Amino acid sequence: MNRELKFRAFNTNTKEIVSWEEMGDDHWDLWNEFKNCKTIMQFTGLLDKNSKEIYEGDLLQDGITVIWREDLASFALRKDGWMYDHYFGEAVDPGHCEVIGNIYENHIINS
Repeated sequence: MNRELKFRAFNTNTKEIVSWEEMGDDHWDLWNEFKNCKTIMQFTGLLDKNSKEIYEGDLLQDGITVIWREDLASFALRKDGWMYDHYFGEAVDPGHCEVIGNIYENHIINS
């Protein structure tokens, strides 16, 4: 099974999320746009209950943040009050969750 690799980024100049598709086909324009980005977020390959793509850095209902765990080479879920991070399916079924924002536009970062 192939997982679709997609990315988006937070543009520090415009203060908005820029999708890969919005950057156009010109690779030089793409590079110039990405130079202004604070961070690049990868698509998890999962969709929420509204068929919205779930990316690293997204905020889900109930205060859950989607993170990338470098040490586990995996996406995980983090929430204040949880003793440890969880995987999708352990704490939340992606088909039942809802993306409500992201840590960059909503200024929330759970460490």
